[in-house]
Amino acid sequence: MELRKTVLSLVLAGGLAIGAVTAAAQTIKIGFITTYSGLASDIGPYMERSAKLYIKLHEKELPRGVKVELITRDDGGANPSKAKQLAQELIVRDRVQFLAGVIFTPNALAIAPLATEAKVPFVIMNAGTSAITTSSPYIVRTSFTMWQSNYLLGKWAAKRFKRIYTLVHDFAPGYDAEAAFSKAVQEGGGKMAGSVRVPLTARDFAPYMQRVKDSNPDALMVFVASGESATSVMKLFNDLGP
Repeated sequence: MELRKTVLSLVLAGGLAIGAVTAAAQTIKIGFITTYSGLASDIGPYMERSAKLYIKLHEKELPRGVKVELITRDDGGANPSKAKQLAQELIVRDRVQFLAGVIFTPNALAIAPLATEAKVPFVIMNAGTSAITTSSPYIVRTSFTMWQSNYLLGKWAAKRFKRIYTLVHDFAPGYDAEAAFSKAVQEGGGKMAGSVRVPLTARDFAPYMQRVKDSNPDALMVFVASGESATSVMKLFNDLGP
């Protein structure tokens, strides 16, 4: 619910500020950059629908004469140059008052300097690398960080398994997940049997899973992007067997 509430909260703040200046009807524009195609394309539509639903349910709470317009854009997956281009167009051409969305960390980091320069609030709704919020004073995150979940997972795993392997996607959230999990495991007396990082563009996980199998760990921790990649890893894990 915090994810849904933050968009409206920022809109309300912007609407109140505008309403104090003029009684004329105003439209608050939110540049909504998310993923509808490519890697993790399943997340984008859900993110958009949830934001639109919350705005619809609470539009009566907006100041009189204020309306909200969600301007959606597809970044095509982990594509920082595309995300930066879209954010620039939204700020300069569409004159949005807010930026929101963003599934991938590289995209969020590419947009951050633009938000700072234009002084446009930027709401991160998914990207979970811990350092994102330090990249601009105009960023707020409503989702999570990889450390929040993976450190606790590591503490739990250390109590149940002696040797643990990690397999993560080779980008910033994967590094965070790997670091947080490994730190907690070792603090809890467990041992890391090894780790492997898989390129985001990889479609065949077999070579990487074979490295895990050859190490013969007691458990495997996996962090990969949702959708096709996650399904492929689970299927392959099952096919390889113990």
